[in-house]
Amino acid sequence: MTPLQAKLHQLQQIYTRRDASWVTDFEGALDEVAMLGESACIPGLLRILDDGSEFDEVLFSIVHSVEGFPDSAYVPELLDATEDLAQRAPRWSRILYMRVLNNDSTRAVLSSELVRQPASTRAAVAGILADIRARRPELAGRVDDVSGTS
Repeated sequence: MTPLQAKLHQLQQIYTRRDASWVTDFEGALDEVAMLGESACIPGLLRILDDGSEFDEVLFSIVHSVEGFPDSAYVPELLDATEDLAQRAPRWSRILYMRVLNNDSTRAVLSSELVRQPASTRAAVAGILADIRARRPELAGRVDDVSGTS
């Protein structure tokens, strides 16, 4: 097991623990993962996102960690995780993609990377973007920028 895999495993165990110190321990372990500086951690972190969690603030720590990577690393990893994430945690999928839409440089990388994705990934992203458009009409122009319908 690589150091990154070990840290991600530890993070997952802490997340499911829910004892008195789990939040503090989780934040500390997440910091350790982020300090490794390996974009390979992004899929493992995204797998922790959980629509059933009562602890959004903890999960937003994951969002902030993955967004700390360069767009050129973050966006391809997000795209790779999208099909699973859209089925397993649709709310967090919308949150991640809304945040991408609200950042000009990240949105530009998404637009350029999306065309290179398999049809199933493009379809999953299209579904998330359609959901965002329906829920947040003020983002329609940005959705169009990504989907090429502007």
